[in-house]
Amino acid sequence: MIPGDVVRFTREWQKLKTRQTVIWTLGLLVKREYGIAEILSEEGEIIRVAVGQVQKAGKKDFKKNPSSTQE
Repeated sequence: MIPGDVVRFTREWQKLKTRQTVIWTLGLLVKREYGIAEILSEEGEIIRVAVGQVQKAGKKDFKKNPSSTQE
């Protein structure tokens, strides 16, 4: 993953470890270094999470989360 990639992330790190269903949110990767990723969320805020809680988004993620700005 490089800055500028669309990613999906979660804040529910406990569920990741136990393999439970996790809620993913889309965002834009701003910075990644030393195990921390900074992501611009859909709400426009910068969120810092561990790199293990971030995955590069794919085509299926875009189909599940249609853009709310379409008119």
